Amino acid sequence: EVSSELLPLRRQRIFLPKSGCSLSMGELKQMETEMFHRQRFVSDSSVSKQARLSEMKRVSQLVMQTKRLSCVEYVTETTNNGGKMLVFAYHREMLDSLEAALKETLGASGYVRIDQKTPTHERENLVTCFEEDDECHTALLSFTALSEGQSLPHVEAILFAELAWAPSIILQCEARAHGIHEIQGRKGSSSSHSILIQYLLLEDCQWDSHCYERLEEKLRHVTLGTGDAAEEHDAASISRSIEPLPPA
Repeated sequence: EVSSELLPLRRQRIFLPKSGCSLSMGELKQMETEMFHRQRFVSDSSVSKQARLSEMKRVSQLVMQTKRLSCVEYVTETTNNGGKMLVFAYHREMLDSLEAALKETLGASGYVRIDQKTPTHERENLVTCFEEDDECHTALLSFTALSEGQSLPHVEAILFAELAWAPSIILQCEARAHGIHEIQGRKGSSSSHSILIQYLLLEDCQWDSHCYERLEEKLRHVTLGTGDAAEEHDAASISRSIEPLPPA
């Protein structure tokens, strides 16, 4: 028996402590001040588009370096609870660190990784492995790993180790699990089931906060335009001491 009902989404922000070197954090704070306090993205016409893009790329990299170890720790603790989960990241350094932790925690058969370097002919096999192998709990994915039309349904949770300035990128990633989600009489599935989406934000980080605010604004427009009521936004942000996901 197959139902085409979309599962409700529960969205949570998880604030992680800084874990990078003091030099990275110092440079990050200085660049964030220039970018956001002066509102250079909108009003400073003296800064070229190329310069702004270069600055955004550098800030994004510094945020990744500053929260990388905290992300690895959080993802490791979460995957220990089992269940099918997607983990998205952007920078290769973050993906490599997360993969090393997943391999140590789950073993080589406990996860799959798909990124831009994964040959196209191998991606379908990895998706099948994740969906059908009960021992494979986690799919580690880059933001653009799956093309339009590909999906990894039947997941319990989605984690974003990094955020994107363009909210459409995040929504496209979410759609890989939710947009064509069908309930196919899975063991233990019920109408009360939902997908938990967690965004890992760096504490006191303007970049991550602005990225999340842009995502929220995009979601408001999407909801108004479609009338979709299948999403729940947790009002409270959650600190690093959040309880881990329940076992599947």
